[in-house]
Amino acid sequence: MKNTNTRFPLKKDRVTILEEHLNGTDAIPAKEQVLYGDESCGITDDWQDEPRRERELKTYSDAGYLVRKTSKNGNGPWKIHSIVVQSHRIMEILRCSLDGYPGVSPALDTMTLFSPFESMFHRWDEFCRAIESADEKVKRHIDGFFRIFEKELKPHFKILQDANKHGVIEHDHLWTIFGPNELIWWDIKQNHSIGRVLYTKKVSKGSFEIHCKQIVWDGFTLQDEECVLCICPFTGSRPVAEMYVVPLSRKPDGTTIKEVVLQRGKKFLALAGCHYRIFVWIYRQFIQLHRHFIRSGHYREYLGLGLVKRQHKEDYDEEAQDRPQWDGVRNRQESQAIDPASKDDSECLIYSPLVKGYSLTKKKWYKLFVSNISDITWDNSFDRLVLGSDEKELLLGFAETKLHRSTEFDDFVSGKGNGVIILLAGPPGVGKTLTAESIADQMRVPLYPLSAGELGTSPEKVENRLYQALTLCQEWDAVLLLDEADVFLETRSTSNLQRNELASIFLRLLEYFKGLMFLTTNRRDSIDPAFQSRIDLTIGYDDLAEDSRFGIWKNFIGENANFQGAGESKLRDLASHEMNGRQIKNVVKLAGMLATRRKQSLDSTHLNAILKMYEQN
Repeated sequence: MKNTNTRFPLKKDRVTILEEHLNGTDAIPAKEQVLYGDESCGITDDWQDEPRRERELKTYSDAGYLVRKTSKNGNGPWKIHSIVVQSHRIMEILRCSLDGYPGVSPALDTMTLFSPFESMFHRWDEFCRAIESADEKVKRHIDGFFRIFEKELKPHFKILQDANKHGVIEHDHLWTIFGPNELIWWDIKQNHSIGRVLYTKKVSKGSFEIHCKQIVWDGFTLQDEECVLCICPFTGSRPVAEMYVVPLSRKPDGTTIKEVVLQRGKKFLALAGCHYRIFVWIYRQFIQLHRHFIRSGHYREYLGLGLVKRQHKEDYDEEAQDRPQWDGVRNRQESQAIDPASKDDSECLIYSPLVKGYSLTKKKWYKLFVSNISDITWDNSFDRLVLGSDEKELLLGFAETKLHRSTEFDDFVSGKGNGVIILLAGPPGVGKTLTAESIADQMRVPLYPLSAGELGTSPEKVENRLYQALTLCQEWDAVLLLDEADVFLETRSTSNLQRNELASIFLRLLEYFKGLMFLTTNRRDSIDPAFQSRIDLTIGYDDLAEDSRFGIWKNFIGENANFQGAGESKLRDLASHEMNGRQIKNVVKLAGMLATRRKQSLDSTHLNAILKMYEQN
């Protein structure tokens, strides 16, 4: 074996003027440059102009361009490795034809083009047009340069022609169909995704990487985002249309895909800003609707709101992984809605199919498919709320006035005293939670439900999570429902210092809250006096009377065909059972399951069967 430290000549040390490329007196000389590399490395990018034993500096400043050729053993075959352009006339042509091409800097005085000359291949038409529009002197000057590339690129154009004709391509030639600015398509969980190619490259183990651009909404403005797609090595040829990533122009249904993506792009723009929407989770044969608040501008700031276990992994995109620390301080910047008509179709095509949204039930940020987001169909539950008409009017009027009031009145200390706190007190199952839900529904604003258990027990966690919830509700004009708040509201004592600390934290945060909050409690008589002074309105609930139970039964089953013809008699019979609202709801749910099991329509038979079980227990 030869010494691996020696360097061998790739070609005899000579400089040859390429006479065959000289046409006329205005033609320029082209010189061949000998390169040297390590014999042990085979093909390498570490080429040297001089063998290690020779230190004489050779210059080729008089050449218009240098054609660098390589050979494995110095005896041939010789292949062009790169071409160094030094002629200012050729550079002018290249500046016109390669302007904007990734990785090319035509503003420099010289330029090095490497085999297989992707830039010249993808900009060949522009290159030919630039020569055609040049004067005759420049044409003669560049003729030899043109002929070299014409010969080098001819096999690649043949490959492209075959790909166009037969629809198949080999892995080594993928770069010929994925040129810069090419629109490409790939699938994300049965959702079309389109990007615009920035550049491509071969990476380790032979994979072909496609770097492309999509446009995302960051909560405040539209931003370019780079996506990296990879096509793993494969042997032989493969149908282009069946690959993981496909040029959109080569998709058989490309026109239909464009129409679908354009409509989605306009919907994407319409979601810019803050929105309260329904997102459809499709899970097996069931379709579940979850309300989400679409505001990706707060994605990074509020991500640490708590973790929940995924329930439907296959139906939505991954949650974000970065979870920065909550510092309690941020600069507010309003996001502006965007008029879809102000954007052209070429931009709409590359909008991301995903937006970030916050699940108000799961307390977590998700990436949501735009195509699965729709407007909320409000169910007008406030009209069916079983509560006195005067109380309902007072409650709604008070909430609306307080929530949308200006900051004309403020506390003596700036930033204090602008929040609205409504206490709903009464035994379980009488409609406290439903009242808060109905108010938010009637006002067409998000409801942020939060239980004391979700806040935790340690003072640090409680303060952090409660502050985040209060801030989100204030920013989004959401109604905060703090259910089972007794742990914070009970009268403090000297025997439980930790609970006293929790109450103090809660009181302090309430001082600066500017939104609308509902608190529910089962123990109205044990509320600490410090909290009573901060409550704006208290609604008390008693155990449900028969008329109230009748109203609840009517809300649940009154529209059922098997009950409509019987007047009020069946509903009155049901209302005679002493139950709270939650128990009535459970009876109807279980009776419905029983009817489904028997493949029957819900009627009194099923309800009475469940009621009998309740009475026995």
